[in-house]
Amino acid sequence: MISSCCFDFDGTLIDSNNIKKNFFRNLALSHNTSCDIEKIISKNNYTRYDIFFEIFKYTSSHIKLDDDYMNKLSVQLDQAVLNAPLLKGVLKLLTSLKTMGIKLFLVSATPKDSLINILKKKKIYTFFDKVFGYPENKIFALQYIKSINDKNILMIGDGLDDREAADYNKIPFLSVGEGRGAHLGEEIFSINNILDYVKNV
Repeated sequence: MISSCCFDFDGTLIDSNNIKKNFFRNLALSHNTSCDIEKIISKNNYTRYDIFFEIFKYTSSHIKLDDDYMNKLSVQLDQAVLNAPLLKGVLKLLTSLKTMGIKLFLVSATPKDSLINILKKKKIYTFFDKVFGYPENKIFALQYIKSINDKNILMIGDGLDDREAADYNKIPFLSVGEGRGAHLGEEIFSINNILDYVKNV
């Protein structure tokens, strides 16, 4: 039986992928950047800070991208994510898994402080035994989880970086949402059928 489930956040538990992409598109447009924003936001391992840097690297704007302005943009992005709904069935899934005695971990590239704040405001923070966010990377997070609980761990996410972290740590992976981490022909799970999978493994 699965003893621990590790979840990505954006696009896995919350419907925020398009909100984030549109935020970056609008930021690039408002600062007259010449960068290929679609290419940049599709980068698998880019954090929000990498994207901010790329936008301002090619901008004609006179705004200086210092720490203060980067933090201001980060707060604006967090607010946009707060307006995103949890995916349908998430509360039921998390509640069921906790009732089964399964440990839950959140493994995200979102800055950790921002992530915890969003989780608390969405009222799902207490479901998780531990939360990992930037600057902690996903490979490290799964390594740590394996070190404290080496048996029957499952990683659930929608991104290629989720898949790569799981594969690196030899942890089974379920692809959800956009399914960017799915291998050719591999099933992409919905929130509603994850519980059945966990029960039957």
